[in-house]
Amino acid sequence: MPALILPHLPAIDEYSPEQLDEAGFYIGFPCPHGHVIRNKKYHYCYHCAHKISQNICGFDWNYLHPAYKSISRGFFDFVHFKGPNECWEWLDDINRQCFPGYRSDKGRRSENMRPQKVMYHIAWGDTGNLYVQRNRAVCTNPNCVNPLHLKTNLNLEIPPKTIHPLEKEIDWAKVKQYYDLAKKGLVDKCRHRELKCHIKPPLLVPDRDKDTFD
Repeated sequence: MPALILPHLPAIDEYSPEQLDEAGFYIGFPCPHGHVIRNKKYHYCYHCAHKISQNICGFDWNYLHPAYKSISRGFFDFVHFKGPNECWEWLDDINRQCFPGYRSDKGRRSENMRPQKVMYHIAWGDTGNLYVQRNRAVCTNPNCVNPLHLKTNLNLEIPPKTIHPLEKEIDWAKVKQYYDLAKKGLVDKCRHRELKCHIKPPLLVPDRDKDTFD
């Protein structure tokens, strides 16, 4: 699975639609973390892709984009959350989930995704139409949705040791703070500062064959 080469465009948030198009990007449906700049070919979120490439895995439900808050609560009801080195069992018999995706602003309110891809988008970031694969070097459980047991060709070959933050409970003070920050356009700056200081030393693992989830 060859890694994608990500362009480094520090001022991309200030690009005009024409500049984005020339660079191979466009303004699309928000990702779970509120970003809107997507790649034209693969539709991955530009900012999520760079987060993934820095080996950062984590989320706080209270800071997810509003389009994903309610549906992710229902999704979590079927996930048996455990420790970072354990399998997180998917407890539902249904292996396809309705979850927003890059086509949600084109008349499709949700995508028909595997639970592994849903969890990956929440914890790692939105990968558009890229495949999410199981890392068989650390997991062979077909029902596992632990994001540290999953990867795309945006990931490093060595996953982090833990997921941080991992906050799936409602905190109304944080919810209010999210909307206050959103009005000022500061959500991503605040989120990135929190995530960046929690990068953990990687766990060395060999690369083997992987299951694939769309």
